[in-house]
Amino acid sequence: SNPYIVTLLNCAMWIFYGLSFVKSQIVLVSNINGIGLVIEAIYLSHYSLFTPIDLWERQTIIYLLMTETIATAIVIGITLAV
Repeated sequence: SNPYIVTLLNCAMWIFYGLSFVKSQIVLVSNINGIGLVIEAIYLSHYSLFTPIDLWERQTIIYLLMTETIATAIVIGITLAV
């Protein structure tokens, strides 16, 4: 599940980069990566629900997703502050 979690982070960063107030005239980047973000989120939810994994791995996935969300928020905050 680790490559898919990293891909989710990648899509989130590209969505932020493609927003019109960050970089103008590249909205298509946000649209494409928005679709990728949804696909990765669906895949991760199906993986964690239907794969016979132990509780430790499920907690690790949740921990990594929370860390990823915090890291994305920090990057967005720093970028908007500068």
